[in-house]
Amino acid sequence: MRMYYFCMLRTIAALLFTLAACALLTPDTATAKGRLRIVYDLPEPEDVAAARTIHQSEVAEEVAQIVEDWNLLAEDVTLRFGTQLGPHFAVLQNGKLEIQIPYEFFSNTKNLFAEKKYVTQKDPATSALNTLHHAIYHELGHAIIYSQPTGITESMEEDAVDTLSAILLISEYEDGAKIAASAAKAFQLLATEPESRLNIQGDIRRVQEINCLIYGSNPEKYQNLLEDLPTNSDTICPARFLKHHKLWEKILKIPLPD
Repeated sequence: MRMYYFCMLRTIAALLFTLAACALLTPDTATAKGRLRIVYDLPEPEDVAAARTIHQSEVAEEVAQIVEDWNLLAEDVTLRFGTQLGPHFAVLQNGKLEIQIPYEFFSNTKNLFAEKKYVTQKDPATSALNTLHHAIYHELGHAIIYSQPTGITESMEEDAVDTLSAILLISEYEDGAKIAASAAKAFQLLATEPESRLNIQGDIRRVQEINCLIYGSNPEKYQNLLEDLPTNSDTICPARFLKHHKLWEKILKIPLPD
């Protein structure tokens, strides 16, 4: 009888061990994170060139890989190109989350750089792709704030996601500061457009905030940006970059590269 109970205990122990091992190997665990799923809608004839450029650039795929590597999302989000409106973040009627970006956004930004003769960047398409890169991270920030507790209020949200976009680009990409600078330049150019007059102060403020973060990330390297920044930015911006860098590290629960 004693041997029988001993064998039973060994069987139960083996079964518990097997169940524990299976639990560890199951991908759908409590720690599983969301992914950024990319969809390219069929473009209209006038959007074919823009759709092709965006797809071939693999900008969206780079962001999706970083989202996965860093576990940035608490649930799945679709990044959909080819919508009528956007860029914006939307919660669909079925409760699913979606970042929507028209192909026209890239085309309009490219034309803006070409028409305003933005000479710092030889190819307007490159500047437009950089601006798109920033826009994706901006909308991703809205998705992060919606899907998990961050402590960021609605009134703070737009500034917060602009900051997140700049910090992620500067921290993760070798040419991230240049990418963020293209977005800042786009806002600066938009401020000169007649239809943007009502938001001119907002556009200028966004330009200064992005450039402040770029300068603050490496004051020696980006010394030239001080010319267009407010007084005392040489001391304010490095502190601001460090503050927001640490804040988003705390929110995302990951160590961000400097």
